[in-house]
Amino acid sequence: MAGAAAALPSHQSYRRGAGGAPSRHGAGNDCQGGAAGRQRDERDFLSVSFGYTAALWHFWRRAGFQLVRMGTHREASSGLYSAMALLPLSDAGRQLTRRAAEGFERDCRLTAGEQQPLALEDWRCLAGFAFVQRPPEACRSALLRLISQSTLPLPALHLWLTQQLPDDVLAARLALSGKKRCGYAGGRKRRRA
Repeated sequence: MAGAAAALPSHQSYRRGAGGAPSRHGAGNDCQGGAAGRQRDERDFLSVSFGYTAALWHFWRRAGFQLVRMGTHREASSGLYSAMALLPLSDAGRQLTRRAAEGFERDCRLTAGEQQPLALEDWRCLAGFAFVQRPPEACRSALLRLISQSTLPLPALHLWLTQQLPDDVLAARLALSGKKRCGYAGGRKRRRA
């Protein structure tokens, strides 16, 4: 989905703040409606990222957005999980939104314990992970599908995915030294030699 989204014209709205309870004055609806109207002729979709609360999701869903991604950990600044939603504005935007929403629903079923085969999008994600183009957190569902079907032991992936160990604990348990051997140092991509 990431490659397709990058090729389509879009508009990103960043983190509409809740500041406690939403104001309920309609300014957000007016703002979003105006942005959608201005962008319809030239954009394929609008996207929004926000700290997930039931009230904010209700707001964006009422505006026609579809939830397509949830973060895997709470954000330090807000204590909330990050969420991303899309509003399609064209046929291409509708196709992208449909694929993204279906992928998100599939990931939710995986989290609930459903066994699933690897799909083409999983292989794309795994290739991005293998070549250090995608962080492990973005590929978590594809990696979970991989370890559930692989005949290889993959001990580091099993520990990281199933026990969610910090990098230093994982490295010690696997008798690895140095941050570079774990793949990521402080959230930054590893450097190629």
